[in-house]
Amino acid sequence: MKEEKRVPKRRFKEFIGDDAWEQRKLENVLVNLQNNTLSRADLSDNQGVAKNIHYGDILIKFGEVLDLTKAILPMILEKKIVDKYKASYLRNGDVIVADTAEDETVGKCSEIAGLGNETVISGLHTIPYRPILEFATGYLGYYMNSGTYHNQLFPLMQGIKVTSISRTAMKNTLILYPQRLEEQFKISSFFQRIDNLITLHQRKYDKLKSLKSAYLSEMFPQEGEKVPKRRFPGFTDAWEQRKLGDVVDFLDERRKPLEAGERESGVYQYYGATGIIDYVKDYIFNDELILLSEDGANIIDRNYRVCFLASGKYWVNNHAHIMKARSEYCNGFICEALERLDYTTYNTGTAQPKLNQKTCCNIMLLVPSYAEQLKIFSMLASFDHLITLHQRKLEKLKNLKAAYLQEMFV
Repeated sequence: MKEEKRVPKRRFKEFIGDDAWEQRKLENVLVNLQNNTLSRADLSDNQGVAKNIHYGDILIKFGEVLDLTKAILPMILEKKIVDKYKASYLRNGDVIVADTAEDETVGKCSEIAGLGNETVISGLHTIPYRPILEFATGYLGYYMNSGTYHNQLFPLMQGIKVTSISRTAMKNTLILYPQRLEEQFKISSFFQRIDNLITLHQRKYDKLKSLKSAYLSEMFPQEGEKVPKRRFPGFTDAWEQRKLGDVVDFLDERRKPLEAGERESGVYQYYGATGIIDYVKDYIFNDELILLSEDGANIIDRNYRVCFLASGKYWVNNHAHIMKARSEYCNGFICEALERLDYTTYNTGTAQPKLNQKTCCNIMLLVPSYAEQLKIFSMLASFDHLITLHQRKLEKLKNLKAAYLQEMFV
């Protein structure tokens, strides 16, 4: 690597003009420790003599810096097992790499921080490293998870269904770092602040989703009942049962199937069975309508919207039913009611389950007065608005972090 390339694209102003970053092979910066091979089944969630870091938790739960004052780790039960790894008890600053994954996330790692007097050991499918040199807390964790470093691992990965990387392969990868600990610390602190903001908005996002879910369960009648547990003041009448075909008009004849090759790039949304699937140049609808998945509607996955409300200008392909609530019914309320149903009993076909229009018309719904429908939907829509705001903030922060990780490391 040429000398002029050993300076990051983005650097804190007080370090501009400093020397180029140091470059060393991993084996000259970090030494290997031992890891155990205990499976998840061999560990305990609530008792034991030492804590264990499992590769699955690194891949899914833990970030670049693993703060052991906050993290919950599984436990090793037997002291004789723990004693075997006494020379490899973890310390603050050690880096634990996941050496196996089902995709290219293999090599993801966490740097240990906040470790007190407790005993912690690196577990199954991990490579624990200890720095030979002094590094600022968190620097190695962020650097070794950056694209700059992780890109070195791609040619070294082995396997098809399960991907792995070896200690031998990793020892010749390059670790780059600024010579001054002050710059390392500034970089680490910067990313920890971003992580704190991401955690804050993630918690707010999760809390709002849980709150909406709780309200949904209480504002719609339970099975076999006609009155919900929670109601707005002034509404006391029992809800009435209606067939969907008596509540909405179907507009399926206005669907426009388009092969991928026929779609033109544009600004308008193109909806299908699973939501927005593309953007097209032109549009056919400019109205708020209910879209209900026609294909695969038996999939129970909250990341997959069985039913959703579309608005603005858009097209709809032939994999979603198009409905508009009649005058005494609210689009938004009907959509929420339909989203709560289990469609496995309504589908036809097995290999490719399908929800046909005739069956849809006979779906039974419980509905209150129009005024109560509006109240319920208004409250749920306010939740959706806040959830969307926090989701956008989360995405923006994550994208910002990814961009800085790319630009602040060499």
